[in-house]
Amino acid sequence: MEEKVMGILLSGIYAAYQDTGRDKVCRIFIPGDSRMFDKFWKVTNRHIKAGWEVLKQNQRQENRMFLEEMWFHRYLQYQTSVSDAYHYVLESKEEEAKDGPLSEELAERTRGYAADCGARKLQTGEIFAMKAFYRMVIQTVRLTITEITPRPEKLQKVDLQGTDEEIRARVIYNLENEKLDNDEMWWHIRYCIDHEIRDYTDLMSRVAKHKCWKAWVRQAAAEYNCRFMEIGEVCERLLSGLSGKLFYWIIAQFTDTKDERLKECLREYAEYYTGQEMLKDISLVKMQDRGGVGKIRRYLERMKHVPERMEDPDSVLALGGIREVELLEELDRLLDLMMRENFRDRTCNGLQAALVSALSNIAVRGRQEYVRVMELLDGKVAYYQEYTHQNPGKPETVKKKLAALIYLREDVCWRSRHFPGMISAIDISSQEPEGGTYCLG
Repeated sequence: MEEKVMGILLSGIYAAYQDTGRDKVCRIFIPGDSRMFDKFWKVTNRHIKAGWEVLKQNQRQENRMFLEEMWFHRYLQYQTSVSDAYHYVLESKEEEAKDGPLSEELAERTRGYAADCGARKLQTGEIFAMKAFYRMVIQTVRLTITEITPRPEKLQKVDLQGTDEEIRARVIYNLENEKLDNDEMWWHIRYCIDHEIRDYTDLMSRVAKHKCWKAWVRQAAAEYNCRFMEIGEVCERLLSGLSGKLFYWIIAQFTDTKDERLKECLREYAEYYTGQEMLKDISLVKMQDRGGVGKIRRYLERMKHVPERMEDPDSVLALGGIREVELLEELDRLLDLMMRENFRDRTCNGLQAALVSALSNIAVRGRQEYVRVMELLDGKVAYYQEYTHQNPGKPETVKKKLAALIYLREDVCWRSRHFPGMISAIDISSQEPEGGTYCLG
């Protein structure tokens, strides 16, 4: 069971890491970027194993028994403790000694889940060991991020003297008249962004597109344009002529807009550059586009399995970001795909985890959305229970899939109603459908 928990942790940290688009760890292109991201799996796995050994030495075996139980494995995969630990480290400057409040909060959530979904009351020693477990997870994330974050070279200092008005005037003069090197141009662009000097979108478009500049300078110029251009201008004046990581980085800055012009740019790009279909579809899914979701679903239907190793980017993880009620029909089809006898999900963070996330995202949006999600899941459970009852000779796989579906419903319900930041302002406590508890018999 050690391998099971470590596998869930590894995949969960990786899923959270991908979800940031990397730009919260550091800029994609920075001076002296040593591309340490390629070592993510190896580094994270090493720190998990080291932390696990310390946990075993310091906590009694009887207090670590929860680590071997199925409800706990479900909790780690389908709720948000691992990603919460990741984002806590990413967004805070706290030292290890100050991790206590979060580890206590995560342990308290887990205790509630054990009582509600595991029919299990945790003992005092187990809760103490659980806090130690979560401290280990937080520390693993901290050590991993520290080790894989590229360390930039020191930029050449640009030292402009004078009042704020004089420095501003000098920056504008330099941009319009001086020939700047890479370090100087980067500094000038950052100054313009930080001081909201908005008049140089044409210049920044040229810098972003021209490969004479270093990649980190081009990204700074693209960031300037993303900050001060309208989406239509970005599509017309910036994205044309760009390719590769910088193109997709710009797309990612505007996915929340769900703009049709941006989608069209993606489609045209994928037609021109071969091998870009999956990247395009993942970007479309993040824009809540039905066509992108449908393409990934049909891809999984053809494959009849989820790739065991998580990919970069990962199409199944992208499905977990669905949050629009209009996409429930596609999620309905994905549920049926998960239930097929010949479909194989991956061990950790596969389609089931993505569906828990997506359905929870929709359920917390309001009373009606919650009811629609639960009606969908209740209908699925009832249908497959009847199917199993009428086909008793089916292999054990069918029963396991029914159990997985019932657990999925339970996890969506629990996640929708208990997690900070996910609970709708609308009271849904009275919206639990009748007959909310199912049995496998």
